[in-house]
Amino acid sequence: MIEKFYSKLLCIIIACLISNTASSTVVVTAPPQGITANNSFSVRVRDESKAWQELYNYNVRVNFYKVSNASMVKFSFSGTIDMEVKYNADTVNSYEIRPAWMVSKAYRVGNVITLSTSQLDSFPRNFVIIVNGDLDHCLHVLTNPLEVNPPKETDSNVCVVEPGQTTIPLPEGKNTYYFKPGLHTGEHLGTWIELDLGRTYPIDSISLIQRDYTHRFKVYIRNSLSDLAYTLAYDGMNNRAKGIVNQSFTPVSGRYVKIQFFENTSKDNLYSTHINEFKVFAGSSKNLALNKLRVSSNPGMEAIVDGNDNEGWKPQNNEMIGDGVAGRFWLYGNGQKMYIPDGAVVRGGIYATGVSDISIFGRGIVDASQSLHAGEEQYIRRVNPYLNLSGGMRDTLEGITVLDPPGWTATVESSNSLIKNYSSIGCEGNSDGVSLGKSTTLTGSFIRTSDDVLCYPGNNTVCKNSVVWGDKAHVFFLTSGKNIRFSNIDVIGAHEKLWDYQGVICIEAFNGSTISDITFENIRISPFRDSQSALVMWITTSLTNYWWPKPGKSIKNVVLKNITYEGSGETPSIIEGSCSGIQIINYKRPNFNCVTSAYEANISIKGNTDNINFSCTDKPTVSRLFRKK
Repeated sequence: MIEKFYSKLLCIIIACLISNTASSTVVVTAPPQGITANNSFSVRVRDESKAWQELYNYNVRVNFYKVSNASMVKFSFSGTIDMEVKYNADTVNSYEIRPAWMVSKAYRVGNVITLSTSQLDSFPRNFVIIVNGDLDHCLHVLTNPLEVNPPKETDSNVCVVEPGQTTIPLPEGKNTYYFKPGLHTGEHLGTWIELDLGRTYPIDSISLIQRDYTHRFKVYIRNSLSDLAYTLAYDGMNNRAKGIVNQSFTPVSGRYVKIQFFENTSKDNLYSTHINEFKVFAGSSKNLALNKLRVSSNPGMEAIVDGNDNEGWKPQNNEMIGDGVAGRFWLYGNGQKMYIPDGAVVRGGIYATGVSDISIFGRGIVDASQSLHAGEEQYIRRVNPYLNLSGGMRDTLEGITVLDPPGWTATVESSNSLIKNYSSIGCEGNSDGVSLGKSTTLTGSFIRTSDDVLCYPGNNTVCKNSVVWGDKAHVFFLTSGKNIRFSNIDVIGAHEKLWDYQGVICIEAFNGSTISDITFENIRISPFRDSQSALVMWITTSLTNYWWPKPGKSIKNVVLKNITYEGSGETPSIIEGSCSGIQIINYKRPNFNCVTSAYEANISIKGNTDNINFSCTDKPTVSRLFRKK
């Protein structure tokens, strides 16, 4: 009887040990040639196989106020892994890990830091290692869960794009672009149309009637939709002529004609596409292109082949962020997907406007470092925003990393969309992180920017389980909306020299707008770079500036629960104007386990405010958000 008891007990113990021992796997992929490295750190990782794998250390630019070269490593893994980080730039006197709760068993021997981390699919392990207090030359560790059933090149719905290949409209029956590992450059991206002439012709000339500017362009021809490559019929990349361009060339036999537009050529122009008409000829004066549009990158481009030489197509939106700006890859139909696998780097913006069920996903990189940035030629020549999903529904942005955007990083203003396990790092002023459409969810992401990080969320938006760092302006920026929730987010840095752009949590009603039913819960804020250049929260209807000349109407029903700030001496927070129903629950600061008054919270309350309450519902211990050794 006793033997049976101990036998069962042993089985239970073994079963528990097995169940609590998760297998681990690390997936590491090197980038293509031509990607800038940073040698300040040497990093390697290992899974349960105990074989160390070296990681490529990418150079990433950070901090608008002092643009600096930081480091980044990225990989996918499951289970628990070990990481070894060697600092090569100087002697290590101290180090910090933010957020510290993401790692365990961290210790240092000389210049080598060793740690372990365990993956959580709902909140991927993204953290930074800061050596000797240097925030601008730190190591960013970005990870993803392992991919589940990613597309394969041989899948029937996949259209493979080789590095350097001019992309074709998706063939019939295919809905996914698969960008193979390698470097895909922006010179192959741009606004385009493809024509179906109805049958094969010996095409020998074209006429392009430009509306406002000169354009660089290329004309391609293919015989069949099954042809996955075009013949280049005419290269207009050196075009300098304004107005009408008439060009003859050696005849090319084909039925499908594509013209692709790139940036303009004159320094006094925008990088935008303004075309009145495009005509195609084959040995006669008959315009074969008339009303023969098959597909286009943008809505409304049928106007380019409608026979009206005096009217045509130009961007629907503001020209600064217009639909016609070159250097972008376009998803133009409902349900289209763009897969960027690990090892693929795309240098060009990605856009989809007025279409739904779009997916941009993978483990690869969208690299904007070679795009024009502010101060280089004209400010408005930038590809801005770099990722744009707007005017549709149910879009997905998942798993990819965006580096060094020249302006706004991502506007996901389609409704009911998902941003998951996304990351970006940038240094440019006005490089806001993510602008969010209504009923959209952001989760599992890492964003470091030099402007507002999570901004302009639409109604019913949720942001959660993420790590953010704002080197400039606000971290959370709301100017209108209702029923918006931010939860379980680590703010590992915040800084702003300009007074009216400060505030980690910034709820500012402008121009008569109203804001209501807002929740911030479990927000963990690391010490500020400069305590006098940041404040924790600014809730106001009173502030006006260049962008917002009139005050807001009201802010109501805001819950700030379990907010923790680890620093001290910061500029006082502000609640002012027509604000009512502000509940501050379990707000923790270094000298107060839970604040019970505006004084303890370091908050200035003024104006027509009402029902501002402080309360404590629990007595948790304050855990540190970073580790300093």
